[in-house]
Amino acid sequence: MSFENHPTEDRPATFAMSDGLQNPSPESEESGVLTGYSSGELAQLALDQVPCAVLLLDGDANVLQANTTLKRWLGSGVRDTISESDIKAALGLDCPATQDAVLLAVESVQQDLLPPSFELKLTRVDGSHMALLAGASAVRSPAGEFLACALALTDITERARQMGELLDSTERMRSITDRTTARQAYFDADLTCRFVNRALCAHVGARREILLGRSFEDCFDSDEVREMLPRVMPALSGDKQTFLIEKQAQDGSTQYLECRVLPDGGPEEAVRGVFIEIEDVTERRRTEDLVLHANMELEARVARRTAELTRTKRRYSLMAEALQDSCIFFLDATGRITEWSESAHRLHGFTSENVLGKHYGAMTATMKGEQDEITAEDSIRLATQRGQWESRGWRLRADGQHFWAHTLITALRGDNDELEGLSCITRDMTAAKDLDKVMNDLNGELERRVSERVRQYVVPNRDLDVFTHHITHDLRGPLRHINTYAGLMLEGLEGVNAEGLEMYRDGLRSASKRLNGMVEALLTYARIGRVDLHPAPMPLGTLVEGLIARVMQKYPDVQINWTVHDDLPVVVGDTMLVTDLLSHVLDNAAKFSRTRPKPEVQIGWSQESESWGQFFVVDNGEGFDVSKANNLFVMFARQHHSLDFPGAGTGLALAQRIVQRHGGKIWADSTPDHGCALYFTLPVDTTVSPSKLADLHL
Repeated sequence: MSFENHPTEDRPATFAMSDGLQNPSPESEESGVLTGYSSGELAQLALDQVPCAVLLLDGDANVLQANTTLKRWLGSGVRDTISESDIKAALGLDCPATQDAVLLAVESVQQDLLPPSFELKLTRVDGSHMALLAGASAVRSPAGEFLACALALTDITERARQMGELLDSTERMRSITDRTTARQAYFDADLTCRFVNRALCAHVGARREILLGRSFEDCFDSDEVREMLPRVMPALSGDKQTFLIEKQAQDGSTQYLECRVLPDGGPEEAVRGVFIEIEDVTERRRTEDLVLHANMELEARVARRTAELTRTKRRYSLMAEALQDSCIFFLDATGRITEWSESAHRLHGFTSENVLGKHYGAMTATMKGEQDEITAEDSIRLATQRGQWESRGWRLRADGQHFWAHTLITALRGDNDELEGLSCITRDMTAAKDLDKVMNDLNGELERRVSERVRQYVVPNRDLDVFTHHITHDLRGPLRHINTYAGLMLEGLEGVNAEGLEMYRDGLRSASKRLNGMVEALLTYARIGRVDLHPAPMPLGTLVEGLIARVMQKYPDVQINWTVHDDLPVVVGDTMLVTDLLSHVLDNAAKFSRTRPKPEVQIGWSQESESWGQFFVVDNGEGFDVSKANNLFVMFARQHHSLDFPGAGTGLALAQRIVQRHGGKIWADSTPDHGCALYFTLPVDTTVSPSKLADLHL
């Protein structure tokens, strides 16, 4: 087969392929070459049937001739005519890069140089592609004259596909290794770097292209090389190495690196290199250390708890066995005995073989004319429902005797609140029952005697109240007469020098006035003890503010700094008596602090219990010695001279009487020249808002 070339200046060269073998020429017959074909014809036949395509190019890289293999690759019919432009388009020879490669090959063979092979892509008629490897050689005449450039095209489509898959696989592998935070590298047997991932490049601070081909020492720092190199050598002998590197980080902390060195080669083949992976496990190591310490602490706690439970169980067992007048045993949810202790055996006399499986009711007994507070079945039911139930009644001993007992049944529930059984604690109360009978008889006798004694004291106390009332009322008349006669006496001495008598009259009136005040105080003291209380809620803050204004009117020339807490509660008591109480204590604080340069009085409170409040009135007045004030709350008792601080000495006694009538208590704490703190307790109602109650009172 051959292509005929008919080039002209007006049209591109076309190639026509002959449709078969030509008849032998006379010269070939005479020469006797192989069945009558000439050597040129045989060469053409061989050229057309070789498995590679051949192009003959002139010195300017123009196509002179092509064999039929190329046409077959193109997918054209063997009799079709193709032009040079078709061939160039199919091979992409119009592409500048391809043109440069072809021209370089033509120029090289013209100069007897071996040109490098290059790849071409053939586009077939059906649109598919073939990958071709092009190699060039010179075609010269016997005289050595350059005739053409023979471009041999070999089909490497399958190899290109495999290489593409290999490259894709390599790229995928690189993409995978670049995503991991561990440093990864591959070194050949000479410890020359052949692969590194992105993490290692970032750690070293160099690009991948720079590290490839470098030595082992260039890819790691000196501390890592010192630790790794002795372990890399065994890996080159086929031994897998895994070890931990401990080094100091730049910030001074300890860094832990887990290093794995894997040989590249099996047991039956030589090791070609090693894979190295370095992973920073500092955080994991710290976490493991924390977990380890936590586990150790947990184990220690479990051990302590186990020992404690063991001791508790032993103490419980010893307690259960050592009970003397009591016993403990256990029941199931239906009330049947499941565990019988030694203490139960001592108290009831039954052995475990006699009672296990029997109902709790078998331990109860009935006495003639007496019944248990509740049946055994109801005791089990109530203990199950309420968690615990107590009962008293007669219990049975193995010898048939009865004893009076107190029984406590407790429901035993697990974490999921499921009933696991019941415990039963029984105590022999026979002696106590006999003692109760004696005590009841004694109490009856005592109550009778107390009633008789109360009856004996009621009349004298009533007579005493009447006497106090009458004597205080009867004293008022003579006191009035004394004042009147003192005035009349001076009037009768009119015109006489009575200057001294006027002084005596004033003293007499002052003494009678003071005596009259004492009588009034006695009446008030008696009335407080006798009057019926009418408790009602009242806002203490509002009450205190009104009384402060009243006290200030009594001492208009004194500027007292009053500090009243905003949270004073609602007090429950008799309104009149509580008002008198506050009036006495506030007047007392103002009187004894008014001589100070800057008198101060503070009123506040604190909650003592749910229904009781503790109140205080503190002043910076004269104060007194508490150790010498045993009669502080006694009527007419005084801690200071009446010339310094006028008064009858009845205010604190009346305050104590009012507090005691409300069920409270009152006391004082003081130091001479450092003021006094007076404390008292009263019932409170914290459920009522003082502001709302004050609005209602308004």
